[in-house]
Amino acid sequence: MGDTVETKRAHGRSLADFWLDGEEGKLHPAERRIVDACAKGEVCDLGDVRPEATDPAKLIRAGLLRFLALGGDAQTPVHEHGVHLIGAWIDGTLDLDCAAVPARLAIQRSRIETLIVRDARLRGLYMDGCCVEAGIAGDRLHGEGGVFLRNGFRATGEVRLLGAEIGGDLDCSGGTFGNASGSALSCDGAKVAGGFFFREIEMLAGGVGLSSCHVGTLVDGPQSWAGAKGKLILDGFTYGRIDGKHAFVDAVQRIAWLKSQRPDQLAEEFRPQPWEQLIKVLRETGHPNAARKVAIAKQEQMRVAGRFAGIRRPIHRLYGAFVGYGYRPERLLYAMSALWLGFGLVFLWGSGDRVGRIAPGPTLFLNAPEPRDVPRHSPLHDFDPWRWSLDALLPIDLGYTATAHPDEARWQGRVLGWMAVFETLFGWIASLLLVASVTNLLKKD
Repeated sequence: MGDTVETKRAHGRSLADFWLDGEEGKLHPAERRIVDACAKGEVCDLGDVRPEATDPAKLIRAGLLRFLALGGDAQTPVHEHGVHLIGAWIDGTLDLDCAAVPARLAIQRSRIETLIVRDARLRGLYMDGCCVEAGIAGDRLHGEGGVFLRNGFRATGEVRLLGAEIGGDLDCSGGTFGNASGSALSCDGAKVAGGFFFREIEMLAGGVGLSSCHVGTLVDGPQSWAGAKGKLILDGFTYGRIDGKHAFVDAVQRIAWLKSQRPDQLAEEFRPQPWEQLIKVLRETGHPNAARKVAIAKQEQMRVAGRFAGIRRPIHRLYGAFVGYGYRPERLLYAMSALWLGFGLVFLWGSGDRVGRIAPGPTLFLNAPEPRDVPRHSPLHDFDPWRWSLDALLPIDLGYTATAHPDEARWQGRVLGWMAVFETLFGWIASLLLVASVTNLLKKD
């Protein structure tokens, strides 16, 4: 029988690779504690407070932590509970690039220089209360569970999760993010099956990129986006619902959120998708009034962005003033009612016995005798200015305007005649706009 050939392990896959000074079994005190805890499936708790300076009693090398996260070796087995570390000073970069971590990885209230989880497969990543000085590189991370960067988590470099797939939640609640040289949080193209929690966030510097990112539920707070104003990218960001209990659905605050996008995406490179997405979700989750306010704000922003040029610009402005771009047809009803009452008062004044600017008769601008010569029970004495104004305003012929007309023999009568023509034209245009707006609104809702 031949000699047994020992398979050579890659460096960092055996505990012997981490013995200090080559002395068998020699490790830092905190390292010995975590090796023992991982074997028993217990928590390695080195302190309740995140260390702010190097402490030999809490020092763990990043390479050793990687060794344990990957399952250890035959002589140093790791329990299926995985790695659970609290209060450590992790020396170096924890590099799990392309790694398959078999169990949960929980590092809490600890300090680490950099975390690399590009193309890694994780059961779950828990970083509550940690400080990651140079950020997280997690492009195309595949997390079967959630990713938790919450409860005092702090990153002074970019947290990068481009194209990540997270089977649970991405929870950033209570975190602090900052990157002076670019985005603080980049989730472009990421897919989060659960909720995206973005509440009580402090943004030190940098923006937030959510381009083409999809999350199941958006749970956020308006103050959390304030630090990213002017540096927010929402183009392509989709979400199935907004948690109305824990997030905000107020139209004014949501419009302010949309206006926190990068200036170029609100102006010359206006992106309609973030507005349409919010309108859709608000409508589907039972907030139709908020959805209409956002839809109106979108039209106004489009005009600011120069999407309507030439004659289209004033027409678009009038369309918004009268019917809220089809979302507020009641405005036109108010305008028509005001015109009917106002012109009715003018026509009442024009039919007075001492004024004589409206005369009886079936023809327009009829020359007629002075009102004092009209019998008391003539059509002029029975003149109803409100019915006359309504008949002029509505496109339906009520047959009342034929009973009396402004008297063209007087200049006041000619003015009243042109007012009646204006009311008639306004009525036709307003009625067409009203029908079109109501029909369009029914299609939207």
